[in-house]
Amino acid sequence: MPSRLPAALLLVLPLLLPACVAPTYVNIPSEGGIAASDPNSFNVRDVVADSIAAAVEREPLEGVYEILLPEGTTQQTYQAVVRQIGGGAIAPDTLRDRPVPSVRVVAVRIRNQDAEVDVVRPSPTGRSVVRVFLKWYYGGDWAVQRVKPLRIPAEELLLRTATPPPPPDAEDSGE
Repeated sequence: MPSRLPAALLLVLPLLLPACVAPTYVNIPSEGGIAASDPNSFNVRDVVADSIAAAVEREPLEGVYEILLPEGTTQQTYQAVVRQIGGGAIAPDTLRDRPVPSVRVVAVRIRNQDAEVDVVRPSPTGRSVVRVFLKWYYGGDWAVQRVKPLRIPAEELLLRTATPPPPPDAEDSGE
């Protein structure tokens, strides 16, 4: 019997490891609390790349377009996301001779195996805000479940998700 225990562990352990390393609770922009808010984590990077690709596939853009990721995103993350998306995606620092449309990731929410990403992109229908729903499957792959246009102006979404200013310190308020 003791010889079967290590064999059973070898079969079960690889199934548990991905769940141990993947962030399971993410809010970008941060809402405070215990949720992670690093836009450079591999999990967020994958969710964002899949979401941008799905949003652009829903209503294709002609030619190249720049991607704008959440505040705090590093150049390495931009390059990884651009490579993952492929097609006409470029980073904001890419030299260009004319203006190009922008696809902006406004918010990312990950809850265990479910994720939602709010994306703002040009749309001929006037519904420029979409929410992309994703599901994580064992083995480490995210898959887009659906892309839902929202009936909200892009400006309103951007205001809702803007980072609020920090509260004034007690020292600054004269107390």
